[in-house]
Amino acid sequence: MSEIVNLPDTGPEYLPFAKGMPWGSTPDDKSLLVVQLSHFNCGGLAISVRLSHKIADGCTLCNFISDWASIARDENANIPSPEMIGSSIFPPSTEMPSTGIHMDTEFDYEFYNLPVIKKRYLFSNSKLEMLKSQVTSETGVQNPSRLEALFALIYKCAATAARANSNSFKRSLLSLPVNLRPILDPPLATRTIGNILSFIKVETMSEDEMTIARVAREIRKGKEELKKEGHVEEKKLVSLWSEWIYSMGKEIELYRSSSVCNYPLNNLDFGWGKPSRVTIPVYGTANTCMFMDNLSGDGIEVIIVLPEKDVTQFENSKDLIQFSSPITNLN
Repeated sequence: MSEIVNLPDTGPEYLPFAKGMPWGSTPDDKSLLVVQLSHFNCGGLAISVRLSHKIADGCTLCNFISDWASIARDENANIPSPEMIGSSIFPPSTEMPSTGIHMDTEFDYEFYNLPVIKKRYLFSNSKLEMLKSQVTSETGVQNPSRLEALFALIYKCAATAARANSNSFKRSLLSLPVNLRPILDPPLATRTIGNILSFIKVETMSEDEMTIARVAREIRKGKEELKKEGHVEEKKLVSLWSEWIYSMGKEIELYRSSSVCNYPLNNLDFGWGKPSRVTIPVYGTANTCMFMDNLSGDGIEVIIVLPEKDVTQFENSKDLIQFSSPITNLN
């Protein structure tokens, strides 16, 4: 098992899945839930789960796995019932654009076939507090969250690295999914099933706007906008999704970030004890990153996929070096 988890960044997290299952999503893919149990000669095992976005979001998936583990450990466990009310909050829409509408464009062919490299970094709690203090002092934003500050730092470092290898500044967009359950009024239960999410977007039009302070301020502004009446209605979500899809053109560089921080993934226990490793496979698409709590509890891990040409510049970013530590040994 130790040999498996320390494979190069090309991916120990891909091994527990059946070949092609988690990454071969197409309009013809009928698999809504895929689970695989892998046994290793050493006696270790791995459980992998994939849930289609056709029916639910990351919050639903994390709750599903957590409840499953609790029941496996104790069949009499008191598990709160899931609430199947997603469609009453956001009725199914026929206006939602297909995620496949852009796949035949010249841009997407080039973008999805860029040579990429995956990197993993740790931002310790002490470094995150330093970063949050810097954001507060430079923006006036009170009590910035760990993720607000970290999203801004990673976006700035990645976009700056890309600009260093280009002759001109390219307009860029940071896209962040947001769990709406605690934002709605009244809030929804954590175990509400469905895609109860929206997006925050931070658009950067010029080189002067590419600062950690400005991006963090825009992320906070986006959160406040989502809390306003009407901004979490179905038509608004359709509009946001349309903007996200159609923004993936040659005139803009897209950066996508997501997070499973604060979900109980590191404490899952199916009856064999807590896991020695938890990871979220990240698609091999350039400029994509995933944030998750470090297994030890000290900080946040970031898995980022970058164009191969930008990796050296990214690794040498002063902000990245100041606040992070690269992860090489995964034990």
